[in-house]
Amino acid sequence: MEKYAYIRVSTKEQSVDRQLLALEPYKVKKKNIYCDYQSGKRF
Repeated sequence: MEKYAYIRVSTKEQSVDRQLLALEPYKVKKKNIYCDYQSGKRF
């Protein structure tokens, strides 16, 4: 069964690195990890 993951950071100062490390035991393929770099700011 394929595994998928979603990672989100909301500021430029944040990094996805810690979340990627937390996913390692689950052996999610890199192609199945979606990284979202969005601000929580509302316009």
